Amino acid sequence: MSLLGTVRSVGEALGVVPTESSSVGCNLGRVVYRETRRAAQTVNLLRPRRALAPETQAMLRSVFPDLDVGAIRVRTRTRLPANRFKPTGSIYAMTFGNTIYWRDDLDESDPIHLVRLVHEATHVDQVRRLGGEDAFACEYGAGYLRGGGELPGYIEEPSDYHRNPLESEAYSTEARYRDARGRVVASRLPR
Repeated sequence: MSLLGTVRSVGEALGVVPTESSSVGCNLGRVVYRETRRAAQTVNLLRPRRALAPETQAMLRSVFPDLDVGAIRVRTRTRLPANRFKPTGSIYAMTFGNTIYWRDDLDESDPIHLVRLVHEATHVDQVRRLGGEDAFACEYGAGYLRGGGELPGYIEEPSDYHRNPLESEAYSTEARYRDARGRVVASRLPR
């Protein structure tokens, strides 16, 4: 350890220098993101990527006017690293950059799927707003440790995952299209 590192560690221990938990979270976020993305890409190598239907793109454009929704790609019927021990696990999608890995078939006429797609497109937009995947991964990891995200009331038992500000933003965005109990309200979706 360098002299500067030693001084910083002593300062943190004494409470003179603030703890760098955000840098720990940032580094953790980058590693987890990189490895999870690599696992998703590897296990789904033969799953083709495709663009979203023009109607779906138009709907997403009204929700995310600054996002190039035409660049979003989706891979369907994928195996997700988070569900590795149970292919039909609770995670229905994961997003890396502008590619959404969807566990099952994506029915772009189904309002439930469209609301879930809004959640995932929120992450694509976060990557854009934060300046790329590396910055997103950093903020995701730091946010996971920091928590504090506001959530819709229908999420009854929120975990640290839900309280991550980037996840809570995605849940809050999709909540615009749900009722107070969390059920999708198709008429709220943009046409």
